[in-house]
Amino acid sequence: MNNFYLKFNSEHEDVDFNNAVSIDGLAELLKSLYTAIYASKKDNVVLSQVTDNCYQLGFKTSNDVLELRCIEANNDILEKSDRELSPGVLRYKKAVDKVIKENWYLEILNSEGVPVVKIPHGFSQKSVDHYYSNKSFVGYITLIGDRELDPKSLHIYLSEHKNIKIFISENQHKELTSYYRKNKIRAKVKLKKSLSSNRVMSAKLLSFKVKSTLNFPENLDQMDLSDLNFEID
Repeated sequence: MNNFYLKFNSEHEDVDFNNAVSIDGLAELLKSLYTAIYASKKDNVVLSQVTDNCYQLGFKTSNDVLELRCIEANNDILEKSDRELSPGVLRYKKAVDKVIKENWYLEILNSEGVPVVKIPHGFSQKSVDHYYSNKSFVGYITLIGDRELDPKSLHIYLSEHKNIKIFISENQHKELTSYYRKNKIRAKVKLKKSLSSNRVMSAKLLSFKVKSTLNFPENLDQMDLSDLNFEID
């Protein structure tokens, strides 16, 4: 069993409970976090601890991947803009932003109880220092388009890099549609990366080449189906 913790704390020693975490805000945050980390009933995520000297909630799960997903989702809401987040993580970001009042912050603790992410009040308004680099990715297109049909938000996910949303142009969308789940492509991508953590904040497709002449069904036996990316709305 793995653990992870959410700890709300105040910047001041004297906690003002008139400006603390509301029950409905906490409920919304936990529900959206459950979706953001792709948890399900089989993962058996349960409340395992409530610490009485601070706002700390402990969770236990049979799925050891959820701890890492929780850390990743919280790093994402710190470093990425709204358009760069999946719908589930964006909903979680809005819930966190709503619940953290002035002079408060949220910490994410790993299974050893060590703080690994700190989210302060007003985090969504702060910019992150970054730099750019180019890299080539190879994989099947497992998702293409945009739920809101916004041409500025068109993107793809690749099977072997399923955590990176790669933005594409309308012309690229038209070209790539015929290769969706059929052919492997080699994509040259411009990455925007955090200067402090070196994590990928966003990605933009520069060019691509078709690698495989075999179609998607013929390659299924060569793939791990867990590599396929499905967004949860």
